[in-house]
Amino acid sequence: MGTYVHPWLCSTVALVACLNAAVAQEAVPAVAPTAVSEAAPRTRPATLLPGLRIDLRRRVVEADARVVFDPQRAKAGPTPPDSLVPRAGGWLELVACTPGMREYESLVAVACRPRHLHQALLMVGLKPGKPRRVHQGEAMPRVEPARGTPVEVTVRVEGDGLVREEPVGRWVLDRWTGASLESSRWLFTGSTLHRVEGREIYLADLNGTVVSLVNFGDDVVCRATPLTDRDDGQAFAANVALIPPLGTAVKLRFRAAPPRSTTRPGPSSRPSSAMRSGRPIRPPHETSPSAPE
Repeated sequence: MGTYVHPWLCSTVALVACLNAAVAQEAVPAVAPTAVSEAAPRTRPATLLPGLRIDLRRRVVEADARVVFDPQRAKAGPTPPDSLVPRAGGWLELVACTPGMREYESLVAVACRPRHLHQALLMVGLKPGKPRRVHQGEAMPRVEPARGTPVEVTVRVEGDGLVREEPVGRWVLDRWTGASLESSRWLFTGSTLHRVEGREIYLADLNGTVVSLVNFGDDVVCRATPLTDRDDGQAFAANVALIPPLGTAVKLRFRAAPPRSTTRPGPSSRPSSAMRSGRPIRPPHETSPSAPE
Protein backbone atom coordinates (compact mmCIF):
# COMPACT_ATOMS: atom_id res chain seq x y z
CA MET A 1 0.00 0.00 0.00
CA GLY A 2 1.40 3.43 -0.95
CA THR A 3 1.90 6.22 1.54
CA TYR A 4 -0.88 8.81 1.55
CA VAL A 5 0.34 12.38 1.02
CA HIS A 6 -2.13 15.13 1.83
CA PRO A 7 -2.72 17.59 -1.06
CA TRP A 8 -1.73 20.42 1.30
CA LEU A 9 1.79 19.02 1.56
CA CYS A 10 2.12 18.76 -2.20
CA SER A 11 1.05 22.37 -2.74
CA THR A 12 3.29 23.59 0.06
CA VAL A 13 6.34 21.80 -1.37
CA ALA A 14 5.64 23.33 -4.78
CA LEU A 15 5.33 26.81 -3.29
CA VAL A 16 8.56 26.39 -1.36
CA ALA A 17 10.38 25.35 -4.54
CA CYS A 18 9.09 28.37 -6.44
CA LEU A 19 9.95 30.80 -3.68
CA ASN A 20 13.40 29.29 -3.17
CA ALA A 21 14.08 29.77 -6.87
CA ALA A 22 12.90 33.37 -6.69
CA VAL A 23 15.08 34.09 -3.68
CA ALA A 24 18.13 32.46 -5.32
CA GLN A 25 17.74 34.68 -8.39
CA GLU A 26 17.12 37.87 -6.47
CA ALA A 27 19.90 40.43 -6.52
CA VAL A 28 20.65 41.48 -2.97
CA PRO A 29 21.59 45.18 -2.83
CA ALA A 30 24.50 46.26 -0.68
CA VAL A 31 23.54 48.13 2.46
CA ALA A 32 25.86 50.76 3.82
CA PRO A 33 26.70 50.28 7.51
CA THR A 34 24.56 53.01 9.03
CA ALA A 35 22.64 53.35 12.25
CA VAL A 36 19.41 52.38 10.48
CA SER A 37 20.78 49.62 8.23
CA GLU A 38 19.07 46.97 10.36
CA ALA A 39 15.70 48.62 9.73
CA ALA A 40 16.27 48.39 5.95
CA PRO A 41 15.86 44.71 5.04
CA ARG A 42 18.28 43.20 2.52
CA THR A 43 15.49 41.13 0.99
CA ARG A 44 11.88 41.78 0.25
CA PRO A 45 9.40 39.19 1.53
CA ALA A 46 7.87 37.29 -1.38
CA THR A 47 4.10 37.57 -1.79
CA LEU A 48 2.64 34.14 -1.23
CA LEU A 49 -0.99 35.15 -1.71
CA PRO A 50 -2.76 38.51 -1.50
CA GLY A 51 -2.32 39.79 2.04
CA LEU A 52 0.29 37.16 2.95
CA ARG A 53 4.07 37.38 2.50
CA ILE A 54 6.97 35.16 3.43
CA ASP A 55 10.68 35.83 3.93
CA LEU A 56 12.36 32.43 3.59
CA ARG A 57 15.80 33.72 4.53
CA ARG A 58 14.66 35.29 7.77
CA ARG A 59 11.92 32.70 8.25
CA VAL A 60 9.25 35.31 8.86
CA VAL A 61 5.60 35.23 7.78
CA GLU A 62 3.77 38.54 7.46
CA ALA A 63 -0.02 38.83 7.25
CA ASP A 64 -1.96 42.00 6.45
CA ALA A 65 -4.66 42.88 8.95
CA ARG A 66 -6.86 45.77 10.03
CA VAL A 67 -7.90 46.90 13.48
CA VAL A 68 -11.46 45.82 14.28
CA PHE A 69 -11.37 46.88 17.92
CA ASP A 70 -13.44 49.96 18.67
CA PRO A 71 -12.37 51.90 21.80
CA GLN A 72 -16.05 52.33 22.62
CA ARG A 73 -16.10 48.59 23.34
CA ALA A 74 -13.77 49.12 26.29
CA LYS A 75 -16.44 51.22 27.97
CA ALA A 76 -18.95 48.38 27.82
CA GLY A 77 -17.23 46.27 30.46
CA PRO A 78 -17.81 42.55 30.94
CA THR A 79 -21.17 40.90 30.43
CA PRO A 80 -23.27 40.89 33.63
CA PRO A 81 -23.35 37.44 35.31
CA ASP A 82 -27.12 37.13 34.91
CA SER A 83 -27.10 37.97 31.18
CA LEU A 84 -27.62 35.21 28.61
CA VAL A 85 -26.43 37.43 25.74
CA PRO A 86 -22.71 38.28 25.53
CA ARG A 87 -22.01 41.98 25.49
CA ALA A 88 -20.18 42.68 22.23
CA GLY A 89 -16.60 43.71 22.87
CA GLY A 90 -16.67 43.95 26.64
CA TRP A 91 -13.72 41.54 26.70
CA LEU A 92 -11.32 39.76 24.35
CA GLU A 93 -10.84 36.11 23.54
CA LEU A 94 -8.78 36.50 20.36
CA VAL A 95 -6.04 38.66 18.96
CA ALA A 96 -6.87 37.92 15.33
CA CYS A 97 -9.89 36.56 13.47
CA THR A 98 -11.10 36.59 9.86
CA PRO A 99 -13.33 39.39 8.53
CA GLY A 100 -16.88 39.13 9.79
CA MET A 101 -16.07 36.30 12.21
CA ARG A 102 -15.53 36.88 15.96
CA GLU A 103 -14.69 40.56 15.37
CA TYR A 104 -16.67 41.47 18.49
CA GLU A 105 -14.04 39.72 20.65
CA SER A 106 -10.89 40.36 18.60
CA LEU A 107 -8.32 43.10 18.05
CA VAL A 108 -7.60 42.66 14.34
CA ALA A 109 -8.93 40.78 11.32
CA VAL A 110 -6.44 39.22 8.90
CA ALA A 111 -6.83 39.47 5.14
CA CYS A 112 -5.67 35.91 4.38
CA ARG A 113 -7.45 32.62 4.89
CA PRO A 114 -6.37 30.70 7.99
CA ARG A 115 -5.38 27.62 5.95
CA HIS A 116 -3.01 29.78 3.89
CA LEU A 117 -1.39 31.15 7.05
CA HIS A 118 -0.95 27.53 8.16
CA GLN A 119 0.83 26.71 4.90
CA ALA A 120 3.08 29.77 5.22
CA LEU A 121 4.12 28.77 8.74
CA LEU A 122 5.02 25.32 7.45
CA MET A 123 7.19 26.92 4.80
CA VAL A 124 9.36 28.73 7.36
CA GLY A 125 9.98 25.49 9.23
CA LEU A 126 7.36 25.61 11.98
CA LYS A 127 5.67 22.35 12.91
CA PRO A 128 1.99 22.30 13.85
CA GLY A 129 0.83 20.50 16.95
CA LYS A 130 -2.78 20.08 17.99
CA PRO A 131 -5.37 22.36 19.59
CA ARG A 132 -6.66 21.52 23.06
CA ARG A 133 -8.85 18.42 23.12
CA VAL A 134 -11.20 16.89 25.66
CA HIS A 135 -11.58 13.11 25.43
CA GLN A 136 -14.76 11.82 27.00
CA GLY A 137 -13.99 8.70 28.99
CA GLU A 138 -16.12 6.32 31.00
CA ALA A 139 -15.04 7.93 34.25
CA MET A 140 -13.74 11.52 33.96
CA PRO A 141 -12.95 13.46 30.77
CA ARG A 142 -9.26 13.57 29.87
CA VAL A 143 -7.87 16.92 28.75
CA GLU A 144 -5.09 16.99 26.17
CA PRO A 145 -3.44 20.46 26.33
CA ALA A 146 -2.69 22.41 23.19
CA ARG A 147 0.76 21.80 21.77
CA GLY A 148 2.88 22.96 18.87
CA THR A 149 6.02 24.85 17.91
CA PRO A 150 6.44 28.02 20.03
CA VAL A 151 5.81 31.08 17.85
CA GLU A 152 6.69 34.72 18.34
CA VAL A 153 3.80 36.96 17.26
CA THR A 154 4.43 40.68 16.77
CA VAL A 155 2.32 43.49 15.36
CA ARG A 156 3.78 46.16 13.07
CA VAL A 157 2.20 49.60 12.65
CA GLU A 158 3.39 52.07 10.02
CA GLY A 159 2.33 55.69 9.67
CA ASP A 160 3.52 59.31 9.66
CA GLY A 161 7.01 58.14 8.74
CA LEU A 162 7.25 55.96 11.85
CA VAL A 163 7.36 52.18 12.24
CA ARG A 164 6.47 50.44 15.48
CA GLU A 165 6.73 46.69 16.01
CA GLU A 166 6.03 45.07 19.35
CA PRO A 167 4.82 41.79 20.88
CA VAL A 168 1.11 41.51 20.17
CA GLY A 169 0.52 40.50 23.81
CA ARG A 170 1.34 44.07 24.79
CA TRP A 171 -1.99 45.07 23.26
CA VAL A 172 -3.87 42.84 25.75
CA LEU A 173 -4.43 43.33 29.49
CA ASP A 174 -5.31 40.85 32.19
CA ARG A 175 -8.25 42.50 33.91
CA TRP A 176 -7.56 40.65 37.14
CA THR A 177 -3.91 41.65 37.55
CA GLY A 178 -3.80 44.78 35.43
CA ALA A 179 -0.68 43.46 33.63
CA SER A 180 -0.14 43.11 29.91
CA LEU A 181 0.34 39.73 28.22
CA GLU A 182 3.62 40.85 26.67
CA SER A 183 5.52 37.78 27.86
CA SER A 184 2.90 35.31 26.63
CA ARG A 185 3.96 32.20 24.71
CA TRP A 186 2.12 31.28 21.51
CA LEU A 187 1.86 27.84 19.94
CA PHE A 188 1.36 26.84 16.30
CA THR A 189 -1.47 24.42 17.02
CA GLY A 190 -2.59 24.18 13.39
CA SER A 191 -6.39 24.03 13.82
CA THR A 192 -7.95 20.78 12.59
CA LEU A 193 -9.56 19.20 9.54
CA HIS A 194 -13.16 17.99 9.57
CA ARG A 195 -14.86 15.96 6.88
CA VAL A 196 -18.29 17.32 6.00
CA GLU A 197 -20.33 15.69 3.23
CA GLY A 198 -17.21 14.16 1.73
CA ARG A 199 -15.18 17.38 1.83
CA GLU A 200 -12.33 18.21 4.21
CA ILE A 201 -12.84 21.58 5.87
CA TYR A 202 -10.12 23.44 7.73
CA LEU A 203 -12.09 24.39 10.82
CA ALA A 204 -10.39 27.76 11.37
CA ASP A 205 -11.57 28.78 7.88
CA LEU A 206 -15.11 28.12 9.02
CA ASN A 207 -14.93 29.78 12.46
CA GLY A 208 -12.28 32.44 11.94
CA THR A 209 -10.08 31.42 14.90
CA VAL A 210 -6.65 32.69 13.80
CA VAL A 211 -4.71 33.84 16.88
CA SER A 212 -6.54 33.14 20.14
CA LEU A 213 -5.99 34.18 23.73
CA VAL A 214 -7.82 31.13 25.07
CA ASN A 215 -8.41 27.64 23.72
CA PHE A 216 -11.27 27.23 21.24
CA GLY A 217 -10.16 23.86 19.89
CA ASP A 218 -9.76 25.02 16.28
CA ASP A 219 -7.04 27.66 16.69
CA VAL A 220 -4.28 28.18 14.09
CA VAL A 221 -2.11 29.86 16.73
CA CYS A 222 -3.08 29.78 20.40
CA ARG A 223 -1.70 31.35 23.53
CA ALA A 224 -0.19 28.72 25.83
CA THR A 225 -2.82 28.63 28.56
CA PRO A 226 -5.23 26.17 30.22
CA LEU A 227 -8.09 28.67 29.81
CA THR A 228 -10.86 28.06 27.28
CA ASP A 229 -13.61 30.16 25.76
CA ARG A 230 -15.93 28.56 28.34
CA ASP A 231 -14.05 29.36 31.54
CA ASP A 232 -11.85 32.43 30.96
CA GLY A 233 -14.01 34.57 33.23
CA GLN A 234 -13.98 37.46 30.72
CA ALA A 235 -10.47 38.12 31.97
CA PHE A 236 -8.85 39.92 29.04
CA ALA A 237 -9.27 43.45 27.75
CA ALA A 238 -7.61 45.70 25.19
CA ASN A 239 -4.73 47.99 26.11
CA VAL A 240 -6.50 50.96 24.55
CA ALA A 241 -3.53 53.31 24.89
CA LEU A 242 -1.50 51.25 22.38
CA ILE A 243 -4.11 50.26 19.79
CA PRO A 244 -4.47 52.35 16.62
CA PRO A 245 -7.87 53.68 15.52
CA LEU A 246 -10.55 51.39 14.16
CA GLY A 247 -9.79 50.36 10.58
CA THR A 248 -6.04 51.03 10.72
CA ALA A 249 -3.95 48.73 8.52
CA VAL A 250 -1.37 46.71 10.48
CA LYS A 251 0.79 43.66 9.88
CA LEU A 252 1.05 40.53 12.01
CA ARG A 253 4.44 38.82 11.93
CA PHE A 254 5.12 35.21 12.86
CA ARG A 255 8.51 33.60 13.44
CA ALA A 256 9.95 30.81 15.58
CA ALA A 257 10.13 31.89 19.21
CA PRO A 258 13.61 32.20 20.75
CA PRO A 259 14.53 29.81 23.58
CA ARG A 260 12.90 30.75 26.87
CA SER A 261 15.08 32.59 29.35
CA THR A 262 15.71 30.95 32.70
CA THR A 263 15.68 34.34 34.42
CA ARG A 264 12.53 35.72 35.94
CA PRO A 265 10.93 38.30 33.61
CA GLY A 266 10.59 41.88 34.73
CA PRO A 267 7.25 43.46 35.62
CA SER A 268 4.74 43.77 32.81
CA SER A 269 3.50 47.15 31.71
CA ARG A 270 0.53 48.48 33.65
CA PRO A 271 -2.58 50.10 32.17
CA SER A 272 -4.03 53.45 33.12
CA SER A 273 -6.37 53.69 36.08
CA ALA A 274 -9.29 53.88 33.68
CA MET A 275 -8.37 50.50 32.21
CA ARG A 276 -7.89 48.97 35.64
CA SER A 277 -11.46 49.80 36.60
CA GLY A 278 -12.89 46.77 34.78
CA ARG A 279 -12.89 43.41 36.59
CA PRO A 280 -13.65 39.94 35.31
CA ILE A 281 -16.68 38.12 36.62
CA ARG A 282 -14.33 35.80 38.50
CA PRO A 283 -10.57 35.36 38.67
CA PRO A 284 -9.10 33.35 35.80
CA HIS A 285 -7.94 29.80 36.51
CA GLU A 286 -4.61 30.48 34.86
CA THR A 287 -2.08 29.07 37.29
CA SER A 288 0.78 28.98 34.79
CA PRO A 289 1.45 30.89 31.56
CA SER A 290 2.89 27.84 29.88
CA ALA A 291 1.53 24.58 28.59
CA PRO A 292 3.15 21.42 27.31
CA GLU A 293 4.47 21.74 23.78
